[in-house]
Amino acid sequence: PLRTITRALARAGARTRIHLAAGAYTNGSEVFPLTIRDKTIQLMGTNAAVTFLDATNANQRVILVEYTVGDNRLEGLTLRNGKADSTSLAGHGGGAYLRSAIVSIEACRILSNRNVPVVNAAGTGGGMYAVSVCGRLRESLVSGNYVTGNNWGTGTGGGLSLSGGSWWLHNVIVSNNTATAAGHANDYGGGLYVAGGLHDYWGVLVVTNFARTTSAAGLYFASGTNRLMNCTISRNRGMGLTGSAGTRLVNTFLIGNGYG
Repeated sequence: PLRTITRALARAGARTRIHLAAGAYTNGSEVFPLTIRDKTIQLMGTNAAVTFLDATNANQRVILVEYTVGDNRLEGLTLRNGKADSTSLAGHGGGAYLRSAIVSIEACRILSNRNVPVVNAAGTGGGMYAVSVCGRLRESLVSGNYVTGNNWGTGTGGGLSLSGGSWWLHNVIVSNNTATAAGHANDYGGGLYVAGGLHDYWGVLVVTNFARTTSAAGLYFASGTNRLMNCTISRNRGMGLTGSAGTRLVNTFLIGNGYG
């Protein structure tokens, strides 16, 4: 066995599964962001309650996955205390940044990550940002993440931000995330922000998220096709759901959202 994930990833070939013992994998022993690029990797934790990828004091996001196809998988992990500075597109995603990849995230927790931009820059995806990804997120918690915009830059997707691609979210809780902006900027999607793509949501709970813009506290669908089934959107501080023309709801409840 190897002592660090960083070393295991460096030595891994294509189609490698890496099993992680319970414990906290932290800055100092690990080099953040942990990076999966150009090869298929599965990171398998013991379970999210005891396996922590913790980027405290690294001033970096927790994980980067890009330019890879195949069954990439993150399972049984907590991704926490990551940070991204939005000086460019690649600066988005405080906890995880996923680009041009196929990724499954199973039984994970994405907690207390943040995206804080420089002056006049936009921020998106406090917990996770995904662009051009075919992904699955299931049996997971996205909570306590934060994104902000600065002056003329918007802040979008406090918990999650999806740009294009195709996602299936199943039995996911998105709670207590925040999107905000300073100066002249607006903020959208305290829980989740979507710009394009085709996405399905089954049994998703979106609760107690916040955005300063009253129309965008829970879910904000700027564009794309978004189909919700058996979901609950509740007690978000502002409008629970703002949908594009491609939004479809089946057996989905919006309860107790709004200021007050």
